Amino acid sequence: MTNPLGTAVYLATGAVNNTFTASTMTTAAAGYFALNLTNNSSNTVSGSVVQNSAGTGAFFSTTTFNTVSGSVVRGNAAGKYAAYFYNASSNVFVGGYAFNPLGTALHLSSGANGCVISQSTVASSAANSFGLYLVQASSTVIDDDYIGGSTAVYVSGSTGTVIDASVLFATNTAGSALQLDRGSVNLSLSSSALTAGAAGAAVYLSPGDGGLIVLSTNLFSAAGYGLFIGTPTAGTQLWVTSNTVTPAVTALGNTYGLSLNGLSGGATIQNNAILYRSPGSMGAKTSYALYANTVGSGGAILFDHNRVNQPGMITAGAFYGAYLSNADNVSFEFNDVNSSGPALTNAFLLRVGEGSVGLILMDDVFSSSFTAPGAGNSSGTVHVADVASRTGFTADYNDYYSSNAAMGFLWGAGTAGQGLAGWKAATGQDAHSISANPLWAGVAAGLEDFHPLSATGRWNPVSQSRARTDAAQAPTVDAGSPAEAAAAAVEADPLTTAVNQGSYGGTPEASLAAPTPTAFALVSVDVSSAAASFATVGSDGYVVQASSLPSFATVLYSSNTTSDETV
Repeated sequence: MTNPLGTAVYLATGAVNNTFTASTMTTAAAGYFALNLTNNSSNTVSGSVVQNSAGTGAFFSTTTFNTVSGSVVRGNAAGKYAAYFYNASSNVFVGGYAFNPLGTALHLSSGANGCVISQSTVASSAANSFGLYLVQASSTVIDDDYIGGSTAVYVSGSTGTVIDASVLFATNTAGSALQLDRGSVNLSLSSSALTAGAAGAAVYLSPGDGGLIVLSTNLFSAAGYGLFIGTPTAGTQLWVTSNTVTPAVTALGNTYGLSLNGLSGGATIQNNAILYRSPGSMGAKTSYALYANTVGSGGAILFDHNRVNQPGMITAGAFYGAYLSNADNVSFEFNDVNSSGPALTNAFLLRVGEGSVGLILMDDVFSSSFTAPGAGNSSGTVHVADVASRTGFTADYNDYYSSNAAMGFLWGAGTAGQGLAGWKAATGQDAHSISANPLWAGVAAGLEDFHPLSATGRWNPVSQSRARTDAAQAPTVDAGSPAEAAAAAVEADPLTTAVNQGSYGGTPEASLAAPTPTAFALVSVDVSSAAASFATVGSDGYVVQASSLPSFATVLYSSNTTSDETV
Protein backbone atom coordinates (compact mmCIF):
# COMPACT_ATOMS: atom_id res chain seq x y z
CA MET A 1 0.00 0.00 0.00
CA THR A 2 1.82 3.05 -1.32
CA ASN A 3 0.78 6.62 -1.88
CA PRO A 4 3.80 8.79 -2.68
CA LEU A 5 1.78 12.04 -2.50
CA GLY A 6 -0.56 11.39 0.41
CA THR A 7 -1.60 9.04 3.21
CA ALA A 8 -1.19 5.36 2.37
CA VAL A 9 -3.68 3.86 4.88
CA TYR A 10 -6.38 5.90 6.63
CA LEU A 11 -8.83 4.43 9.14
CA ALA A 12 -11.43 7.06 9.96
CA THR A 13 -14.16 7.47 12.59
CA GLY A 14 -15.75 4.21 13.69
CA ALA A 15 -13.19 1.88 12.13
CA VAL A 16 -12.81 -0.91 14.68
CA ASN A 17 -11.26 -4.38 14.88
CA ASN A 18 -9.27 -4.12 11.66
CA THR A 19 -6.05 -6.11 11.26
CA PHE A 20 -3.05 -5.52 9.02
CA THR A 21 -0.54 -8.37 8.94
CA ALA A 22 2.75 -8.56 7.04
CA SER A 23 1.87 -5.39 5.21
CA THR A 24 3.88 -2.50 3.81
CA MET A 25 2.57 1.08 4.03
CA THR A 26 4.67 3.85 2.54
CA THR A 27 4.49 7.47 1.54
CA ALA A 28 6.91 10.24 0.59
CA ALA A 29 4.60 13.14 1.45
CA ALA A 30 5.85 15.40 4.26
CA GLY A 31 2.37 16.51 5.40
CA TYR A 32 0.79 13.05 5.31
CA PHE A 33 1.25 9.65 6.97
CA ALA A 34 1.92 6.10 5.91
CA LEU A 35 -0.71 5.09 8.51
CA ASN A 36 -3.41 7.34 10.03
CA LEU A 37 -5.84 6.11 12.69
CA THR A 38 -8.33 8.76 13.82
CA ASN A 39 -11.44 8.45 16.06
CA ASN A 40 -11.52 4.67 16.16
CA SER A 41 -10.36 1.74 18.28
CA SER A 42 -9.15 -1.83 18.63
CA ASN A 43 -7.17 -2.08 15.40
CA THR A 44 -4.01 -4.19 14.98
CA VAL A 45 -0.89 -3.78 12.86
CA SER A 46 1.35 -6.85 13.02
CA GLY A 47 4.63 -7.76 11.35
CA SER A 48 4.42 -4.79 9.03
CA VAL A 49 6.50 -1.90 7.68
CA VAL A 50 5.14 1.62 8.07
CA GLN A 51 7.37 4.30 6.53
CA ASN A 52 7.31 7.92 5.49
CA SER A 53 10.54 8.96 3.77
CA ALA A 54 9.74 12.67 4.19
CA GLY A 55 7.67 12.97 7.39
CA THR A 56 5.79 11.08 10.14
CA GLY A 57 5.32 7.36 9.63
CA ALA A 58 2.24 6.60 11.75
CA PHE A 59 -0.30 8.98 13.30
CA PHE A 60 -2.78 7.97 16.02
CA SER A 61 -5.36 10.62 16.97
CA THR A 62 -8.19 10.20 19.49
CA THR A 63 -7.96 6.46 19.01
CA THR A 64 -7.86 3.78 21.70
CA PHE A 65 -6.91 0.15 22.31
CA ASN A 66 -4.85 -0.28 19.17
CA THR A 67 -1.81 -2.57 18.97
CA VAL A 68 1.28 -2.27 16.81
CA SER A 69 3.34 -5.44 17.22
CA GLY A 70 6.49 -6.77 15.60
CA SER A 71 6.51 -3.90 13.12
CA VAL A 72 9.00 -1.36 11.77
CA VAL A 73 7.78 2.22 11.88
CA ARG A 74 9.99 4.92 10.36
CA GLY A 75 9.83 8.67 9.94
CA ASN A 76 12.41 10.80 8.21
CA ALA A 77 12.22 14.50 8.98
CA ALA A 78 13.09 17.05 11.64
CA GLY A 79 10.00 18.04 13.61
CA LYS A 80 8.30 14.80 12.56
CA TYR A 81 8.12 11.35 14.14
CA ALA A 82 8.30 7.67 13.43
CA ALA A 83 4.99 7.42 15.30
CA TYR A 84 2.88 10.16 16.89
CA PHE A 85 0.15 9.39 19.43
CA TYR A 86 -2.08 12.46 19.99
CA ASN A 87 -4.84 12.21 22.60
CA ALA A 88 -4.70 8.50 21.90
CA SER A 89 -5.11 6.35 25.03
CA SER A 90 -4.44 2.72 25.92
CA ASN A 91 -2.46 1.91 22.82
CA VAL A 92 0.36 -0.67 22.71
CA PHE A 93 3.62 -0.65 20.76
CA VAL A 94 5.26 -4.03 21.32
CA GLY A 95 8.17 -5.95 19.83
CA GLY A 96 8.77 -3.28 17.24
CA TYR A 97 11.30 -0.82 15.87
CA ALA A 98 10.67 2.92 15.69
CA PHE A 99 13.32 5.10 14.05
CA ASN A 100 13.68 8.65 12.82
CA PRO A 101 17.21 9.62 11.75
CA LEU A 102 16.33 13.33 11.52
CA GLY A 103 14.00 13.85 14.48
CA THR A 104 12.21 12.26 17.45
CA ALA A 105 11.20 8.63 17.10
CA LEU A 106 8.07 8.20 19.30
CA HIS A 107 5.91 11.10 20.51
CA LEU A 108 3.00 10.75 22.95
CA SER A 109 1.12 13.94 23.79
CA SER A 110 -2.02 15.72 24.96
CA GLY A 111 -3.89 12.94 26.67
CA ALA A 112 -2.11 9.94 25.19
CA ASN A 113 -2.66 8.13 28.49
CA GLY A 114 -2.14 4.55 29.57
CA CYS A 115 0.01 3.60 26.59
CA VAL A 116 2.53 0.75 26.72
CA ILE A 117 5.85 0.55 24.89
CA SER A 118 7.33 -2.89 25.39
CA GLN A 119 10.15 -5.06 24.04
CA SER A 120 10.94 -2.51 21.37
CA THR A 121 13.84 -0.50 19.98
CA VAL A 122 13.16 3.21 19.77
CA ALA A 123 15.90 5.43 18.36
CA SER A 124 16.76 8.81 16.94
CA SER A 125 20.18 9.74 15.59
CA ALA A 126 19.44 13.46 15.27
CA ALA A 127 20.97 16.19 17.41
CA ASN A 128 18.58 17.72 19.94
CA SER A 129 15.94 15.07 19.36
CA PHE A 130 14.50 12.37 21.56
CA GLY A 131 14.06 8.65 21.31
CA LEU A 132 10.77 8.94 23.21
CA TYR A 133 9.01 12.24 23.92
CA LEU A 134 6.11 12.37 26.39
CA VAL A 135 4.06 15.58 26.76
CA GLN A 136 1.04 15.66 29.07
CA ALA A 137 0.76 11.91 28.89
CA SER A 138 -0.15 9.96 32.02
CA SER A 139 0.48 6.38 33.13
CA THR A 140 2.88 5.49 30.33
CA VAL A 141 4.58 2.12 30.79
CA ILE A 142 8.02 1.57 29.23
CA ASP A 143 9.07 -2.04 29.70
CA ASP A 144 12.01 -4.06 28.39
CA ASP A 145 12.95 -1.52 25.70
CA TYR A 146 16.09 -0.03 24.18
CA ILE A 147 15.67 3.71 23.69
CA GLY A 148 18.36 6.00 22.30
CA GLY A 149 18.46 9.65 21.38
CA SER A 150 20.20 12.93 22.02
CA THR A 151 18.16 12.69 25.20
CA ALA A 152 16.80 9.17 25.22
CA VAL A 153 13.50 9.75 27.09
CA TYR A 154 12.10 13.25 27.69
CA VAL A 155 9.04 13.51 29.94
CA SER A 156 7.29 16.89 30.02
CA GLY A 157 4.28 17.77 32.19
CA SER A 158 3.36 14.12 32.51
CA THR A 159 2.17 11.96 35.40
CA GLY A 160 2.88 8.42 36.54
CA THR A 161 5.60 7.32 34.13
CA VAL A 162 6.82 3.76 34.77
CA ILE A 163 10.10 2.48 33.31
CA ASP A 164 11.30 -1.05 33.97
CA ALA A 165 13.99 -3.40 32.63
CA SER A 166 15.01 -1.00 29.87
CA VAL A 167 18.19 0.46 28.38
CA LEU A 168 18.24 4.23 27.90
CA PHE A 169 21.22 5.72 26.06
CA ALA A 170 21.90 9.43 25.48
CA THR A 171 23.86 10.03 22.30
CA ASN A 172 24.59 13.72 22.95
CA THR A 173 27.48 14.52 25.30
CA ALA A 174 25.22 16.95 27.18
CA GLY A 175 22.06 14.86 26.83
CA SER A 176 20.29 12.83 29.50
CA ALA A 177 19.23 9.22 29.41
CA LEU A 178 16.03 10.27 31.20
CA GLN A 179 14.82 13.82 31.81
CA LEU A 180 11.68 14.97 33.58
CA ASP A 181 10.57 18.56 33.08
CA ARG A 182 7.70 21.08 33.36
CA GLY A 183 6.09 19.79 36.53
CA SER A 184 6.07 16.08 35.81
CA VAL A 185 4.68 14.08 38.72
CA ASN A 186 5.42 10.54 39.95
CA LEU A 187 8.11 8.35 38.45
CA SER A 188 9.02 4.70 38.93
CA LEU A 189 12.34 3.63 37.41
CA SER A 190 13.61 0.13 38.12
CA SER A 191 15.99 -2.57 36.88
CA SER A 192 17.22 -0.41 34.01
CA ALA A 193 20.58 0.73 32.61
CA LEU A 194 20.98 4.42 31.82
CA THR A 195 24.03 5.94 30.14
CA ALA A 196 24.79 9.58 29.45
CA GLY A 197 27.77 11.67 28.40
CA ALA A 198 30.26 13.44 30.63
CA ALA A 199 28.23 16.67 30.51
CA GLY A 200 24.85 14.98 30.78
CA ALA A 201 22.83 13.07 33.36
CA ALA A 202 21.65 9.50 33.59
CA VAL A 203 18.54 10.84 35.38
CA TYR A 204 17.71 14.57 35.41
CA LEU A 205 14.71 15.79 37.40
CA SER A 206 14.13 19.46 36.72
CA PRO A 207 12.97 22.04 39.28
CA GLY A 208 9.22 21.78 39.76
CA ASP A 209 8.92 18.03 39.23
CA GLY A 210 7.66 16.03 42.19
CA GLY A 211 5.27 13.51 43.67
CA LEU A 212 6.50 10.01 44.48
CA ILE A 213 9.88 9.39 42.87
CA VAL A 214 11.18 5.81 43.20
CA LEU A 215 14.50 4.85 41.59
CA SER A 216 15.50 1.28 42.39
CA THR A 217 18.02 -1.32 41.21
CA ASN A 218 19.31 0.65 38.23
CA LEU A 219 22.74 1.22 36.68
CA PHE A 220 23.68 4.86 36.00
CA SER A 221 26.85 5.00 33.89
CA ALA A 222 29.54 7.43 32.73
CA ALA A 223 27.55 10.59 33.30
CA GLY A 224 28.31 14.05 34.58
CA TYR A 225 25.39 13.39 36.93
CA GLY A 226 24.30 9.90 37.84
CA LEU A 227 21.20 11.52 39.34
CA PHE A 228 20.36 15.23 39.45
CA ILE A 229 17.36 16.48 41.40
CA GLY A 230 16.64 20.21 41.34
CA THR A 231 14.18 21.74 43.83
CA PRO A 232 11.15 19.47 43.55
CA THR A 233 7.68 20.55 44.65
CA ALA A 234 6.73 20.54 48.32
CA GLY A 235 5.68 17.14 49.58
CA THR A 236 7.82 15.21 47.12
CA GLN A 237 8.81 11.76 48.38
CA LEU A 238 12.16 10.49 47.10
CA TRP A 239 13.40 6.91 47.33
CA VAL A 240 16.77 6.09 45.75
CA THR A 241 17.61 2.50 46.60
CA SER A 242 19.98 -0.25 45.43
CA ASN A 243 21.33 1.62 42.40
CA THR A 244 24.88 1.39 41.04
CA VAL A 245 26.39 4.67 39.84
CA THR A 246 29.68 4.97 37.93
CA PRO A 247 30.45 8.71 37.61
CA ALA A 248 32.51 10.14 34.79
CA VAL A 249 36.09 11.24 35.46
CA THR A 250 36.76 14.18 33.15
CA ALA A 251 38.49 17.56 33.17
CA LEU A 252 35.57 19.07 31.21
CA GLY A 253 33.47 19.80 34.28
CA ASN A 254 32.46 18.76 37.78
CA THR A 255 30.85 15.34 38.05
CA TYR A 256 28.38 13.94 40.57
CA GLY A 257 27.21 10.49 41.56
CA LEU A 258 24.01 11.58 43.31
CA SER A 259 23.19 15.31 43.41
CA LEU A 260 20.25 16.44 45.54
CA ASN A 261 19.26 20.10 45.47
CA GLY A 262 16.46 22.03 47.15
CA LEU A 263 14.69 19.08 48.77
CA SER A 264 12.43 20.63 51.39
CA GLY A 265 10.96 17.28 52.42
CA GLY A 266 12.53 13.99 53.33
CA ALA A 267 14.41 11.49 51.22
CA THR A 268 15.77 7.97 51.58
CA ILE A 269 19.09 7.25 49.84
CA GLN A 270 19.78 3.63 50.69
CA ASN A 271 21.97 0.71 49.61
CA ASN A 272 23.46 2.46 46.59
CA ALA A 273 26.98 1.90 45.27
CA ILE A 274 28.86 4.87 43.79
CA LEU A 275 31.87 3.31 42.13
CA TYR A 276 34.70 4.99 40.25
CA ARG A 277 35.91 2.51 37.66
CA SER A 278 37.50 4.58 34.88
CA PRO A 279 40.88 6.25 35.51
CA GLY A 280 41.48 9.84 34.54
CA SER A 281 42.09 13.39 35.63
CA MET A 282 39.52 15.88 36.86
CA GLY A 283 41.97 18.65 35.94
CA ALA A 284 40.85 21.76 37.82
CA LYS A 285 37.41 20.21 38.45
CA THR A 286 35.85 18.22 41.28
CA SER A 287 34.01 14.92 41.50
CA TYR A 288 31.36 14.52 44.21
CA ALA A 289 30.10 11.03 44.96
CA LEU A 290 27.23 12.21 47.18
CA TYR A 291 26.20 15.87 47.00
CA ALA A 292 23.38 17.52 48.93
CA ASN A 293 22.69 21.25 48.80
CA THR A 294 19.87 23.08 50.60
CA VAL A 295 18.00 19.99 51.70
CA GLY A 296 16.22 18.71 54.79
CA SER A 297 14.50 21.86 56.05
CA GLY A 298 11.15 20.06 56.19
CA GLY A 299 12.12 16.43 56.74
CA ALA A 300 14.95 14.04 57.43
CA ILE A 301 17.41 13.04 54.74
CA LEU A 302 18.53 9.46 55.32
CA PHE A 303 21.80 8.31 53.75
CA ASP A 304 22.29 4.74 54.91
CA HIS A 305 23.95 1.51 53.80
CA ASN A 306 25.62 3.13 50.79
CA ARG A 307 29.07 2.39 49.39
CA VAL A 308 31.44 4.95 47.86
CA ASN A 309 34.64 3.66 46.28
CA GLN A 310 37.31 5.78 44.60
CA PRO A 311 40.29 3.38 44.42
CA GLY A 312 42.79 5.81 42.92
CA MET A 313 40.87 6.27 39.67
CA ILE A 314 41.06 10.07 39.96
CA THR A 315 44.66 11.02 39.21
CA ALA A 316 44.32 14.80 39.59
CA GLY A 317 41.74 17.35 40.63
CA ALA A 318 39.47 17.16 43.66
CA PHE A 319 37.23 14.53 45.22
CA TYR A 320 34.57 14.45 47.94
CA GLY A 321 32.99 11.21 49.11
CA ALA A 322 30.05 13.14 50.57
CA TYR A 323 29.53 16.91 50.39
CA LEU A 324 26.79 18.47 52.51
CA SER A 325 26.04 22.18 52.05
CA ASN A 326 23.18 23.77 53.98
CA ALA A 327 21.96 20.21 54.43
CA ASP A 328 19.84 19.91 57.58
CA ASN A 329 18.62 16.85 59.45
CA VAL A 330 20.85 14.40 57.63
CA SER A 331 21.35 10.93 59.08
CA PHE A 332 24.53 9.44 57.62
CA GLU A 333 24.58 5.90 58.99
CA PHE A 334 25.98 2.48 58.04
CA ASN A 335 27.93 3.74 55.02
CA ASP A 336 31.32 2.72 53.60
CA VAL A 337 33.43 5.50 52.07
CA ASN A 338 36.82 4.66 50.58
CA SER A 339 39.34 6.70 48.62
CA SER A 340 42.98 6.09 47.77
CA GLY A 341 45.57 7.19 45.29
CA PRO A 342 47.68 10.26 44.65
CA ALA A 343 47.45 13.59 46.44
CA LEU A 344 44.58 15.67 45.07
CA THR A 345 43.86 19.39 45.10
CA ASN A 346 41.06 18.87 47.62
CA ALA A 347 39.99 15.55 49.04
CA PHE A 348 37.67 14.71 51.92
CA LEU A 349 35.67 11.60 52.63
CA LEU A 350 32.98 13.79 54.24
CA ARG A 351 32.67 17.58 54.10
CA VAL A 352 29.92 19.44 55.97
CA GLY A 353 29.32 23.18 55.81
CA GLU A 354 27.15 26.26 55.23
CA GLY A 355 25.09 25.74 58.36
CA SER A 356 24.30 22.05 57.89
CA VAL A 357 22.65 21.46 61.27
CA GLY A 358 21.58 18.23 62.92
CA LEU A 359 23.98 15.81 61.23
CA ILE A 360 24.04 12.29 62.70
CA LEU A 361 27.16 10.31 61.83
CA MET A 362 26.87 6.76 63.12
CA ASP A 363 28.11 3.24 62.32
CA ASP A 364 30.06 4.40 59.26
CA VAL A 365 33.43 3.28 57.93
CA PHE A 366 35.79 5.84 56.38
CA SER A 367 39.07 4.69 54.85
CA SER A 368 41.63 6.60 52.81
CA SER A 369 45.28 7.15 52.05
CA PHE A 370 45.01 10.79 53.18
CA THR A 371 47.55 11.83 55.77
CA ALA A 372 46.78 15.29 57.10
CA PRO A 373 44.97 18.45 56.07
CA GLY A 374 46.96 19.89 53.21
CA ALA A 375 47.74 23.49 52.44
CA GLY A 376 44.69 25.63 53.17
CA ASN A 377 42.93 22.71 54.88
CA SER A 378 42.55 21.00 51.52
CA SER A 379 42.32 17.33 52.47
CA GLY A 380 41.36 15.04 55.30
CA THR A 381 38.88 12.50 56.59
CA VAL A 382 36.04 14.64 57.96
CA HIS A 383 35.73 18.40 57.51
CA VAL A 384 33.09 20.36 59.42
CA ALA A 385 33.71 23.64 57.65
CA ASP A 386 31.94 26.21 59.82
CA VAL A 387 30.84 26.79 63.38
CA ALA A 388 27.15 26.77 62.42
CA SER A 389 27.44 23.16 61.20
CA ARG A 390 28.48 22.05 64.68
CA THR A 391 24.89 22.58 65.87
CA GLY A 392 23.27 19.23 66.54
CA PHE A 393 26.30 17.34 65.22
CA THR A 394 26.40 13.80 66.67
CA ALA A 395 29.01 11.16 65.82
CA ASP A 396 29.88 7.82 67.39
CA TYR A 397 30.64 4.15 66.69
CA ASN A 398 32.45 4.94 63.44
CA ASP A 399 35.71 3.63 62.02
CA TYR A 400 38.16 6.24 60.68
CA TYR A 401 41.23 4.76 59.03
CA SER A 402 44.13 5.98 56.93
CA SER A 403 46.77 3.74 55.40
CA ASN A 404 49.26 6.52 56.13
CA ALA A 405 50.66 7.56 59.47
CA ALA A 406 48.08 10.19 60.43
CA MET A 407 44.56 11.28 59.60
CA GLY A 408 43.41 14.84 59.18
CA PHE A 409 40.18 16.18 60.67
CA LEU A 410 38.84 19.72 60.56
CA TRP A 411 36.38 21.09 63.12
CA GLY A 412 35.28 24.53 62.02
CA ALA A 413 37.32 27.09 60.14
CA GLY A 414 41.01 26.75 60.86
CA THR A 415 40.71 24.12 63.58
CA ALA A 416 42.64 21.01 62.62
CA GLY A 417 43.10 17.74 64.42
CA GLN A 418 45.44 14.87 63.74
CA GLY A 419 44.24 11.34 64.26
CA LEU A 420 41.16 10.07 66.02
CA ALA A 421 42.36 11.19 69.44
CA GLY A 422 42.74 14.77 68.23
CA TRP A 423 39.30 14.65 66.64
CA LYS A 424 37.71 13.34 69.83
CA ALA A 425 39.38 16.06 71.87
CA ALA A 426 38.28 18.83 69.51
CA THR A 427 34.67 17.69 69.09
CA GLY A 428 33.72 15.74 72.20
CA GLN A 429 32.24 13.19 69.78
CA ASP A 430 33.06 9.64 68.66
CA ALA A 431 33.75 8.34 72.15
CA HIS A 432 33.32 4.73 71.01
CA SER A 433 34.72 5.06 67.50
CA ILE A 434 37.82 3.22 66.33
CA SER A 435 40.69 3.72 63.94
CA ALA A 436 41.43 0.37 62.33
CA ASN A 437 41.85 -1.15 58.90
CA PRO A 438 38.27 -2.16 57.97
CA LEU A 439 39.54 -5.26 56.13
CA TRP A 440 36.95 -5.20 53.38
CA ALA A 441 37.00 -8.21 51.07
CA GLY A 442 38.03 -6.03 48.11
CA VAL A 443 38.06 -2.46 46.83
CA ALA A 444 39.68 -2.88 43.39
CA ALA A 445 37.74 -1.20 40.59
CA GLY A 446 35.23 -3.63 39.11
CA LEU A 447 35.81 -6.16 41.90
CA GLU A 448 34.27 -4.23 44.80
CA ASP A 449 33.19 -6.25 47.81
CA PHE A 450 32.62 -4.27 51.00
CA HIS A 451 31.74 -7.25 53.16
CA PRO A 452 34.27 -7.22 56.04
CA LEU A 453 36.45 -10.28 56.47
CA SER A 454 35.28 -12.91 58.91
CA ALA A 455 36.86 -16.08 60.23
CA THR A 456 33.46 -17.66 60.79
CA GLY A 457 31.26 -16.47 57.95
CA ARG A 458 31.26 -13.90 55.15
CA TRP A 459 28.56 -13.47 52.52
CA ASN A 460 28.82 -15.53 49.34
CA PRO A 461 26.58 -14.02 46.62
CA VAL A 462 26.60 -17.27 44.66
CA SER A 463 25.22 -19.46 47.42
CA GLN A 464 23.35 -16.56 49.03
CA SER A 465 24.77 -17.55 52.38
CA ARG A 466 27.61 -16.68 54.74
CA ALA A 467 29.69 -19.63 53.60
CA ARG A 468 33.04 -17.91 53.03
CA THR A 469 35.66 -17.83 55.77
CA ASP A 470 38.82 -15.75 56.05
CA ALA A 471 42.09 -15.92 57.92
CA ALA A 472 41.43 -12.53 59.48
CA GLN A 473 38.58 -10.94 61.41
CA ALA A 474 37.60 -7.35 60.54
CA PRO A 475 37.51 -4.95 63.50
CA THR A 476 34.24 -3.40 62.26
CA VAL A 477 32.33 -6.62 63.02
CA ASP A 478 30.32 -6.08 66.24
CA ALA A 479 31.69 -2.52 66.54
CA GLY A 480 28.42 -0.69 65.86
CA SER A 481 26.13 1.17 68.21
CA PRO A 482 24.41 -0.91 70.91
CA ALA A 483 21.33 1.26 70.34
CA GLU A 484 20.87 -0.52 67.00
CA ALA A 485 19.31 -3.63 68.53
CA ALA A 486 16.76 -4.00 65.75
CA ALA A 487 19.49 -3.82 63.11
CA ALA A 488 21.56 -6.38 65.01
CA ALA A 489 18.58 -8.72 65.06
CA VAL A 490 18.41 -8.54 61.25
CA GLU A 491 22.01 -9.79 61.11
CA ALA A 492 20.92 -12.99 62.88
CA ASP A 493 24.43 -13.67 64.17
CA PRO A 494 24.21 -16.60 66.61
CA LEU A 495 27.37 -15.50 68.42
CA THR A 496 26.51 -11.90 69.28
CA THR A 497 23.79 -9.30 69.69
CA ALA A 498 26.02 -6.45 68.50
CA VAL A 499 25.65 -4.83 65.10
CA ASN A 500 28.44 -4.38 62.53
CA GLN A 501 29.66 -1.05 61.23
CA GLY A 502 29.49 -0.25 57.53
CA SER A 503 27.08 -0.77 54.67
CA TYR A 504 26.34 -4.42 55.40
CA GLY A 505 25.83 -3.82 59.10
CA GLY A 506 22.27 -4.48 60.16
CA THR A 507 21.54 -6.60 57.06
CA PRO A 508 21.27 -10.35 56.44
CA GLU A 509 24.63 -10.10 54.61
CA ALA A 510 26.52 -8.96 57.73
CA SER A 511 29.77 -10.83 58.40
CA LEU A 512 29.67 -13.11 61.41
CA ALA A 513 31.45 -12.49 64.67
CA ALA A 514 34.26 -14.77 65.83
CA PRO A 515 33.66 -16.75 69.02
CA THR A 516 35.53 -15.51 72.05
CA PRO A 517 38.51 -17.76 72.78
CA THR A 518 37.92 -19.78 75.93
CA ALA A 519 40.40 -20.34 78.76
CA PHE A 520 42.56 -17.52 77.47
CA ALA A 521 45.45 -16.43 79.72
CA LEU A 522 48.71 -14.55 79.46
CA VAL A 523 51.40 -16.93 80.64
CA SER A 524 54.27 -14.47 80.53
CA VAL A 525 55.23 -11.12 79.04
CA ASP A 526 58.85 -10.49 78.03
CA VAL A 527 60.59 -7.56 76.35
CA SER A 528 60.10 -8.90 72.83
CA SER A 529 57.56 -11.68 73.26
CA ALA A 530 54.45 -12.75 75.08
CA ALA A 531 53.15 -16.23 75.82
CA ALA A 532 49.42 -16.89 75.87
CA SER A 533 47.32 -20.00 76.30
CA PHE A 534 43.80 -20.71 75.11
CA ALA A 535 41.62 -23.74 74.52
CA THR A 536 41.76 -25.66 71.25
CA VAL A 537 39.68 -24.09 68.52
CA GLY A 538 36.32 -25.77 68.13
CA SER A 539 34.64 -26.78 64.92
CA ASP A 540 32.84 -23.46 64.67
CA GLY A 541 36.20 -21.74 64.89
CA TYR A 542 37.74 -18.65 66.33
CA VAL A 543 40.95 -16.87 65.58
CA VAL A 544 43.52 -15.52 68.02
CA GLN A 545 45.70 -12.87 66.45
CA ALA A 546 48.74 -10.93 67.56
CA SER A 547 50.03 -7.75 65.96
CA SER A 548 52.49 -4.99 66.70
CA LEU A 549 49.98 -2.45 65.36
CA PRO A 550 46.75 -1.43 67.10
CA SER A 551 44.95 -1.63 63.76
CA PHE A 552 46.12 -5.23 63.23
CA ALA A 553 47.09 -4.16 59.71
CA THR A 554 50.05 -6.55 60.02
CA VAL A 555 49.34 -9.81 61.79
CA LEU A 556 52.37 -11.44 63.43
CA TYR A 557 50.51 -14.55 64.43
CA SER A 558 47.14 -16.16 63.68
CA SER A 559 45.95 -19.33 65.36
CA ASN A 560 44.61 -22.32 63.53
CA THR A 561 43.87 -25.39 65.65
CA THR A 562 46.66 -25.28 68.19
CA SER A 563 46.97 -23.91 71.69
CA ASP A 564 49.65 -22.71 74.11
CA GLU A 565 51.34 -20.52 71.53
CA THR A 566 54.17 -18.05 72.08
CA VAL A 567 53.89 -14.88 70.01
